[in-house]
Amino acid sequence: MKKSVFSVCILVALSPISAHADGQGLPLNYDGISFVEEPIAVPIGPGTVNINTRLEQEAEYDFSEDEDEYNTGITVNTSYEMQLPNDWQVGVQYFSEYDRLADNDERDEYQDDLSFFVRDYWGTVALGNVTGMVHTQARRSLGYGTAVLENDNFIGELDETGAYYSVRSNAYRLLATADQEGRAEAGLLYEQPIGKSVYFGSLRLRKGDTGENYIDEQRDTYGGALVGKYTYASFQANAQLGYETLEEQNNASDDHYFSSVGLIYKYGSYCVSAEGGLGSYDKQDRRAFALGGRVDIARGLSLNMGINYDVSENGENLKSSTAMRYEF
Repeated sequence: MKKSVFSVCILVALSPISAHADGQGLPLNYDGISFVEEPIAVPIGPGTVNINTRLEQEAEYDFSEDEDEYNTGITVNTSYEMQLPNDWQVGVQYFSEYDRLADNDERDEYQDDLSFFVRDYWGTVALGNVTGMVHTQARRSLGYGTAVLENDNFIGELDETGAYYSVRSNAYRLLATADQEGRAEAGLLYEQPIGKSVYFGSLRLRKGDTGENYIDEQRDTYGGALVGKYTYASFQANAQLGYETLEEQNNASDDHYFSSVGLIYKYGSYCVSAEGGLGSYDKQDRRAFALGGRVDIARGLSLNMGINYDVSENGENLKSSTAMRYEF
């Protein structure tokens, strides 16, 4: 079963422009991780083991239910990479997450992902739990702290197990992934520094299924999304516009529209973000906003904050959360 879009994401955002750390393997779809430091690297045999770990203690208050929760999370990413005599770079990556309160959201407390990859000048091929990688690389930048903008993606998803391919040509990247059920997603990315600014744009198309998103009724889905980002120094503005149709066996369909904008800024050890979204599904409006902040206290230690609000067919929700994270 495909994990929620807002479950943890691997190795994005060492900076406001979401650059990847060196030697981090594959950009799998694990939202919410923001590793401060480079990984622990240990040479073993012909290759190198890289390890990243995050410990988090979070306090959350739900204004809608007048309840508070205290959650503990541990995430570990481990990869082993080596270079073959023909210059191919091959590796295996294993990611594990413990979330004490995950069962409240109908997820397992412990989740893990495994993938294998080979990389050369002709691109990257990966097999395993890799079907979230197109979304990870083509989406808007994530907000800081514990901010999570709801209703900001397709409803239909892919099974977590499948294959992935990416290739770069100058400022362009072509991405494609397919799962074992025949669903697929493709993306075209453009990123180019011009003067003191960096411009990013992406288009992705997805054929998914609602059954992979914890929805009882299985329905095929078809959708597309456009993303644009503008980065200048430590400031970034980004936006997304998406459309999706959900089909039934009797040929009836529902339209799903979603759009969002975001601003993020980093000043020294302080990081802030603001995001908002509008959309509709099944003739019902959806609205959301998220405010996030992070303060880097010491090397690897940070204080993270967020206020998240959304209105959908499931009702109105307003939550605030604060978390201490230690990453190494």
